[in-house]
Amino acid sequence: MGKDKPEWVPYLDRGDYVVVVNAAKVAVTGKKESQKRYFRYSGYPSGLKSETLGDLRKRRPGDIIRHAVLGMLPDNKIGRKMIIRLFVYPGEEGEMVAKTKQQNGRSEEQS
Repeated sequence: MGKDKPEWVPYLDRGDYVVVVNAAKVAVTGKKESQKRYFRYSGYPSGLKSETLGDLRKRRPGDIIRHAVLGMLPDNKIGRKMIIRLFVYPGEEGEMVAKTKQQNGRSEEQS
């Protein structure tokens, strides 16, 4: 949210970008891999779809982190703007990570 910055005001989002790498390696305890379910609804009759955490990890591993973070953000315009600055990558290298390395003066050969 940017509360640590001197220009913070509650009605503006002054926060930073958040980059998450290795989202496919998220560790969960217990039987959550097979029992935790994610639901989505298309709006049509019988349009409720559900899948387990394990299935979602195979299909779209970044959505596990995105869903958890989205649940912690406020349900208003500021929360919708905050989630845009969250970048989640399933592996080690993502385009934001590569951009950050280039900005810091490191090229791919030096890595």
